[in-house]
Amino acid sequence: MKVALFFLALSILVVNGASKVKLCNYNGKNYRRGQTALMLPFCCTKMVCSSNGYFSYPTYGKGKKCGCCIDPFNKNNFISDGQY
Repeated sequence: MKVALFFLALSILVVNGASKVKLCNYNGKNYRRGQTALMLPFCCTKMVCSSNGYFSYPTYGKGKKCGCCIDPFNKNNFISDGQY
């Protein structure tokens, strides 16, 4: 009986914890933590859903073709170097 109650309590904790997963939303789609929503090879970056429910833009390489950055006025937009 104690074992059954233990597993019941454990399953309730798992269900409650799963409902608190934060998703990122982009173009009407939901992305879980760690999923890539958009690759931007010309910027040498990608749009990845982070654990707090917001996108991050990690850099994955450097080279001459990498010539843009995040728009300071719109975090979901990219601009070319020297555009402003």
